[in-house]
Amino acid sequence: MRAFFELKGITAEVDWTTKVKKWARLALPNGQFVRTAWKEKVKQPSKVRMSRNIMLHHNKDVRSPDFAEVQYFFQVQVQGVEETVALVSNFSTPDEQLCTESSGALLVCQYQGALALEVIPVKDTSNCIAMVPFHEPEDGRFFVCEKMGLEVAFLGGGREADQREEA
Repeated sequence: MRAFFELKGITAEVDWTTKVKKWARLALPNGQFVRTAWKEKVKQPSKVRMSRNIMLHHNKDVRSPDFAEVQYFFQVQVQGVEETVALVSNFSTPDEQLCTESSGALLVCQYQGALALEVIPVKDTSNCIAMVPFHEPEDGRFFVCEKMGLEVAFLGGGREADQREEA
């Protein structure tokens, strides 16, 4: 969290501590709900929705997104303004060789867990993704699958009646 404040130009005291109230779900502007590892990891596997992984665009560069697992959401005061942030665990950058060999269709990342924790502004979150085990779940490699938001519900327009031709 100290790094987050330093990015905002705020120097934290050495003994600085704070309490935060965390929450487990957030609605994105595209209609998707992002959940958190904090709550999903304690549920029975049949009850997990697997919507805790997100795509990030830190620099608004859509060609090089980052991927992360949300641990939890919380709010902090930054120079008198309340900001919604998330503690995330970043995945590695996609395997360059697999990406090249698949013409960019296959993005395989390594899960890094507690070694890659970061506090990010929620506004850097673009959408919810699925991280599917690539080979063996134990090796920690996952491939990226984008989840569609509610906007696709309106792509088809109105529903047509089933009209069959009589021969």
